[in-house]
Amino acid sequence: MRKEIVTLQAQVIELNKVIFAEREQSLQRFMKAQNRQGTSDTLMSIIVNADSSELQKRLMLKKTLAIDPIIKDQGNSVTNYVFEEQQELYKENLSLLQTLNWKYVKQLEEQLEKAQEHASVLLDMYTIYRKQLFTQKMENCKDHREFLKSADTLTKANCKHVLELEQNLIEITRKSVNEEAKGILNSLLRQIERRDKLVSILRQQQMKLSLQIEELQKESQRKRDIYNEETRKLKEHLRREREKYSVLEQRRAFDLEGFSTDIKQCKKEMMKIKQKVSGKAKLVEKIDDMLLK
Repeated sequence: MRKEIVTLQAQVIELNKVIFAEREQSLQRFMKAQNRQGTSDTLMSIIVNADSSELQKRLMLKKTLAIDPIIKDQGNSVTNYVFEEQQELYKENLSLLQTLNWKYVKQLEEQLEKAQEHASVLLDMYTIYRKQLFTQKMENCKDHREFLKSADTLTKANCKHVLELEQNLIEITRKSVNEEAKGILNSLLRQIERRDKLVSILRQQQMKLSLQIEELQKESQRKRDIYNEETRKLKEHLRREREKYSVLEQRRAFDLEGFSTDIKQCKKEMMKIKQKVSGKAKLVEKIDDMLLK
């Protein structure tokens, strides 16, 4: 309601502005007509026009206040302001108003009556437009309420339909998902069973391989011990053989020395024997010679 009052006040102000503009135009036309009659008459007409326009404004404000009592406070303030300005004009132009030409006053009164008639027409149009605007607003409100009701009903129906569709979709998806989940679960269980079997087989093979590895390690350790023992024995036998060989070498060296000395002695004895034999041969030859003789 407050917004509507404000809008109506604004519309009244706009209408007053239109009325004042038309009055100013009429006054300007009058001033142009009176410019031909002299400067003094023109000045008087301007003053009279100003006074009459201010009076006309006050009359229009009173009418608007009488038509619409809602904007009474605003009109009173405007009226007071206009009245104060009018008092100042009267004080400044009091000497000029005394020599006023009543001919121009009558013309201005006629123009004022015409302007008032035009203003009354405008006010009638304003009241008509206001009623039309009010009826249009009421119709718009009614249409808006009907639109909201229809939209609400459609929204409720759509919500209900959407909920039903969602529930149906959930049921369908749940069934399909349950079936798919069962199939996937069964396949996973079969895969797990196969995996468990493979794991058990691999564990058995691992145990067998671990036992074989342990046996091989034991066998390799036993063979390593035997090899170490054999190598130790061979080393000991080699050491003894080397000792024997060294002893034999020493003996052989001693034997060689003995053989060489024996050979030398034999050679000496043989030389001695040769000498003896040669001496005996000579003796035999001598004996033979002697016998032959």
